[in-house]
Amino acid sequence: MIPDPAAPAPPRQHARPSAAASPTQPPDVAPATPPTPNPSVRIDSALNLVVLEFRDSQGEVHTIPTARELDAYRTAPAEATPVLDVRR
Repeated sequence: MIPDPAAPAPPRQHARPSAAASPTQPPDVAPATPPTPNPSVRIDSALNLVVLEFRDSQGEVHTIPTARELDAYRTAPAEATPVLDVRR
């Protein structure tokens, strides 16, 4: 149904802080937000791979590919590892 333009608009309600709030009350604390990603990129030239590194809030580094996957690349037979040709 299309609203009648001649009809008065409904009143708007705005959220305003209460004047009766006690100044001794601590303000509401916003919920903790997850840390934003902070990726850094490095190229592992021995493996011909790009590695993404992320640091968590404790400073620990997590990578994509994972450390276990990087070890698998390192220990793979040479013929199983593709050669990256970057010449163009």
